[in-house]
Formats: sequence, C-alpha cells, structure tokens
Amino acid sequence: MDGLIGILRVTMKLLTSTAVSLLLVPLARVLMVRILKKVSLDVLLSIGFLALSFPTLAFAYGEECLSLGTPTSSPLTSNSTYSELSWKASLVNNCSEPLKVSVTFKVFNSGGFELDSDIAFGVIIASNGSVDINEIMLVSPASKIDLISSSSISLTSRKYEPTLAEQCLRIGAGGFREIDSNSTYNEISLKTEVINDCSSAFKATVYFSFYDKDGFLIGYDIESNVYCPPNSMGAARSLSLLIAELVPRFSYVKASLSSQQNVDNPYYLESGRWIDTPQASFDAATSALLTSLSVDGTDMYSLKLSLEGSQFRVIQESILNISSLPAGSARYNSIDNSLRIPALNIRNYPGIDALENVVLKLSDITYLLFDLASYEDVRSPNSTNAVEGAGSCLSMSNLDYFELSSNSTYTELSWKATVNNVCSTNFTSTLYFYLHDSSDLILDYDIESSLSISASRANTITGRILVSPPELASEIAKLSTKLRIQ
Repeated sequence: MDGLIGILRVTMKLLTSTAVSLLLVPLARVLMVRILKKVSLDVLLSIGFLALSFPTLAFAYGEECLSLGTPTSSPLTSNSTYSELSWKASLVNNCSEPLKVSVTFKVFNSGGFELDSDIAFGVIIASNGSVDINEIMLVSPASKIDLISSSSISLTSRKYEPTLAEQCLRIGAGGFREIDSNSTYNEISLKTEVINDCSSAFKATVYFSFYDKDGFLIGYDIESNVYCPPNSMGAARSLSLLIAELVPRFSYVKASLSSQQNVDNPYYLESGRWIDTPQASFDAATSALLTSLSVDGTDMYSLKLSLEGSQFRVIQESILNISSLPAGSARYNSIDNSLRIPALNIRNYPGIDALENVVLKLSDITYLLFDLASYEDVRSPNSTNAVEGAGSCLSMSNLDYFELSSNSTYTELSWKATVNNVCSTNFTSTLYFYLHDSSDLILDYDIESSLSISASRANTITGRILVSPPELASEIAKLSTKLRIQ
C-alpha cells in the first residue's frame, strides 16, 4: 500500500502544472485523500538540512529585467519510495510588461552529477512586480536525498497578456480550523473568498498552500471550478489532510488563483440554510442593520446602520470599540471603500431568511452613507444564473438533519433535501450535502452520486453521515448543498 501511495504522489508531481503555487491533478488528489483516510502510513524518516550552493542563472527572454534569487530548501518527509524536498526562490520583474516564467531547480551530488530536478511551470509575474516560488520536489529513490551537495536554478520566460478574468478576480478574506487529528494526519477545514470586480461571470481554480514559519511549502490542496458571479464573490472551501509529522511545522495558509476563465453559467446549483442566526442582522420592520466589523483588519467596532430610502447610514453614536470579533463579522476595506458582510440574518421580510456575501459601498464619507452593491440569497445564491443543462428547471429546498446516535468515535446524522424539477425532462446529478460551523467553514460532508431527478415532481434526497470527532455535531450552524448536473 505504501508503494501505491508513492506511485500516486509521483504521478501527481509529473502531471503538475503551476501558476503561483503547486498545482495538483484533482483525481489524483482525491485518490490520495481516500487512501490516506483508510491506511496507516509507515513511520516517516527524518532527514537533515541541505546546504545548497548559489544558483547558476540562465535567462531567456527578459534577461535584462528578471532577477532570480538564491534558492533555499528544506526536507519534509521520506518513505521507501521517495523523499520530499521543499524549495523556494524569489523572482523580481523589473520590466514594464508582465511575463510568464518557468523555473527549473536541479540538485547535484559532490561530483557535480545531476540527481533530480523540478520545474515550476507558468509562473505569472506582473510588471515591476515580484513573486515567491514555492514547490515540493519528489526525490526518487528516497536515498538520493542524502547525496545532495549543491543545486542550480534557471528560467525561461515570455511576454504575457493577462486575461480579463485574471484582471477581475482576486482573493478575499479566508480562514481555517483543525477538524480532526490522529497519528497519520490532521484534517483542516479551509475557506477563502474569490472577489469578482467585473460585470462578467468567471470560474477559477483555487490553491490552498500550507507553509511553515520560514516560508517553506509543506502541503497543498485544490478547489476547482469556483463560480464567481458578476460584481460579487464566490467561495472556495475544502477539507484537507496534512501529514501529522508536518503539523508541528505548520504556521499559515495562503490561497492563490489559477485557471481563471470566462463562464456563462455556473457548474452547479446551490442552496443553504442557517441553523444558528448569523451575527449580523437586518430588521425590515425597523430598517436597522446591526453588525460588528474590522477596519482594514485592525480596529474593531460594533455599530448600527439605518436604511434610509435606498441607502444605509451609519448611526455615529452607535459606534463602539470592541476587543474581539464574533465569528462571521463584517470587514471594511478603505482601498475600495467596501463593507463586506459574510452572512446577514433577515427579520420581518417575507421570503428571505438570510443573505450572504452582502457588499455595501461607501458613497458619502461626510454622512457615512453606503449603497447596496450586491448580495446573495442563501437559499439559492446562483438562482439568477441558468445552470447549463438544467436551465431554470431545478431548485433545492427543505434542507434538514436529524441525529441518529452518538458514541466516543462519531455522531451519526441523517439528512435530507428536496430537489424540485418543474420541467418535463429527467436529470442525472450528484448532490453534495455540507455541514458548516458559525464561521462558514465545512465540518463534514456527504455525497450522493448518480441521482435520478424525475421530471415534474419534488424529489427527496436522503443520506447518512458519520461526523468525527462526535462533538463537531454540536457546532453545526449552517447546512448547504451543491447539485452538479451530469
């Protein structure tokens, strides 16, 4: 089994293609995650620090503009098949145009013979910008790593014209938390916003990269086909496994974008329901919006806004300094004058229980007036966009769950959701049922595949899920579903 895992890891590395961070083939990643959950890995060997020599530079186009820093490296894990070596280098572009660069990293023995190599493909670097290149090289067989005494690094580059999607999309706020741990791995829940500043819809691939305190890449995960509505935002979420041996080195997570593309329709239908009331709330009867927020990630306040006509006005006497922020608090960014509320409880408004991804834009700094820029109904966040192949036929509702049993290992839950099909066409689909905490991070999920959605009827979908550790069931604050049409 260890050999199988090694083959999968090596296969993933060979198929990898990176932009800013390490890319991963989704199918191979899924296979590795499933295997890691079901087997115990061999005891991983510890290996010493590698002292590497100064690089040898070999420029192609842009030689006068690009500056490649000295690479450094750090060993990660080793087994009977391969050793992992994390390496990094800085790259500066002094050109007045963006470039696309591929960087080759090689290691040698004391006699100057090449032992192994790694390539960071397609690194996009903005004009007069800089990037840090972080990769994990698989050295095979594992014993080679003890022979490394020097390294070199080189690059090739070409001109690059950013796509509209790359100009429009950016990473927003994110978060993570540990869900479970054992002697083999730690399970970590991840989330980040993908903000779309343009009037077209896009999809993107999001890479979550795990780093140690010295900035070495120690792990990664991927979320594909993240749908980003016009002038709004999408959310990328994942449950990732970090090898237990590397957990003591884990320091922070960074999210990056790749494969941004224009898209006319989302790839899935979504629906959500908040079990717990979101921290921020709007009462349609009194026109009062209450929330807490951070300003540029530093100062923290609680305050009240009043809806007056079509604008929200900050009630200045309601502003209070607070020492900490509750989960799901809003954020004000002075760069684009946006107030972003992740989840907003709605009271006394027929048909809407909660909104998500609410964006208010400051329009009058003197009177602290905000315009409502965008929002999503949590029950159907992409309802205004036709899912390819389903059109306006399908919708989801009645998300709920029931606790069946609990023990020291897990809590068993039964869940259900209704898929309404108003058309005379049958659909085949896959349904994902998610459990979230109050910060909208995934606690666990279940998958029902090859579902037959019958024409002209309400289809009830059910399933069971084992939540481990069992106490996570008490933290469920939100339910959500994704329906992918096959």
